[in-house]
Amino acid sequence: MEKEKIPMKGGKHPQAFQEKLMTLSLNADIMSSMVLKNKEVAEEIINIIQNTINKGKKKKAKVHLELIKVQYSIRNYNGGRSIVVDFIAYCHEENTIYIIEPQCYWQKNIYCRNRYYGSMIDADSLQVGQDFSEIPKRCMIVLTEKDFNSKDAMIQHIKKVDLMSGNTVESGEEEIIINLAAKTDDSELGQFIRDWINPNPDDIKNPVFAEALRYYKSNPKGVHEMYIKWEEAQHDDRINFVSVMLERFSPEEIAEKMDWDKNYVESLKSEIDSKKESN
Repeated sequence: MEKEKIPMKGGKHPQAFQEKLMTLSLNADIMSSMVLKNKEVAEEIINIIQNTINKGKKKKAKVHLELIKVQYSIRNYNGGRSIVVDFIAYCHEENTIYIIEPQCYWQKNIYCRNRYYGSMIDADSLQVGQDFSEIPKRCMIVLTEKDFNSKDAMIQHIKKVDLMSGNTVESGEEEIIINLAAKTDDSELGQFIRDWINPNPDDIKNPVFAEALRYYKSNPKGVHEMYIKWEEAQHDDRINFVSVMLERFSPEEIAEKMDWDKNYVESLKSEIDSKKESN
C-alpha cells in the first residue's frame, strides 16, 4: 500500500493528502480534532457564543478551561452504545462542563443525539458516593452544517422549560446549536460562522482561528502532524470497509477486487478480529 510521494514544504506527502488539506476548514472532522487541542480555540468559540446568547445582559467573564480532552471516549458498560466526544473541558469558575461537537454530516435527529450524549457525559461526571446536587452544569455546543430548525437562522439556545408556567427549569443543562449553513450578518456570531467554514486562513478575521488553521496548513511541523492524523483516518476507513466486505467476501477476493496486496488485507482482517476479541 505504498503511495507515491511528492515534495512539499515541511516534508514529503502524497498528492491526495496535499489536495485534501487545501480544502479543509476548521469544521472538517480531521481539522477540528486537531485545532481543538488548543484551548484558546475552544475558549474563543465559547466566549463568542456566550456573548451572543447574553446580548443585552451584563457581560459574563471570559471562560477559562481546564481538564481538556479531545476525542474522549465514554464506554457504556451496560451493553448500550458508547460515544466519542469531540471536545470536553471543565470551567472551575462556573462549575460547568463544556462540550464542543463540530458536525459535518446529517445526524437524522440531532436533538436525540444530543440528549444521549448529554446523559452519557452526566453519568461519567458523577462519581460513586456523590449526591445528585454535586453534578456539574453541562453546556453542549454543536456546530452543524446539516441539522437545524429554529426561527433564528444562526443559533438555537435550548434549555428545559415548564410548559405550564413558561418558566425555565434550572437543571444545569443547556444546548447551543450553531447553523454553519446560515446566511450570516455582521454580528460577532456571523463572523465566527464565516471564519469557521473558511478553508483559507488568510481570509479568516479572528486571529486565534486564523493561526490555528494556518499552523496545520503551512507550518512544516503542523502539516506533518496533520499527515499522521490523515493516515490514521485512512486506515480506520479501510478497517471499516474491509469489516463490511468480509461479510460477503474472503480476504483473497477483497484483495483482487480492490487491487490490494493480499498480505495487506490479511493484516487488516487480523486487526478486525483482534478488536472483536477485545470487545
